[in-house]
Amino acid sequence: MNEYASTLLYVMRDESLAYLCFCSIMRRVRANFATDGVAIATKFHHLKVLLKAVDPVYWNLLETCDAGLLINQFYM
Repeated sequence: MNEYASTLLYVMRDESLAYLCFCSIMRRVRANFATDGVAIATKFHHLKVLLKAVDPVYWNLLETCDAGLLINQFYM
C-alpha cells in the first residue's frame, strides 16, 4: 500500500488530494486484502492462465525452476 501512497504523493504534490485518491484506490482493491484470500487467489489464477497462453516458453521455464509449483501452491 505504501507504493500507492508514495507514488500518488510524488505525482500529485498535494497531500490532501493524494490522500483522497489513495482512499479511493484502497476501497477498490479492498477485497485483495481479505483474510480468506479468495479475491487475490482468483487474480493470480487469471495471471497464471494468461501467462501460459501469452508466453508458454516463459511459463515452461518457470515450471522447470519449480516457480510454477510455487505459484500454484502459494496463490492457488
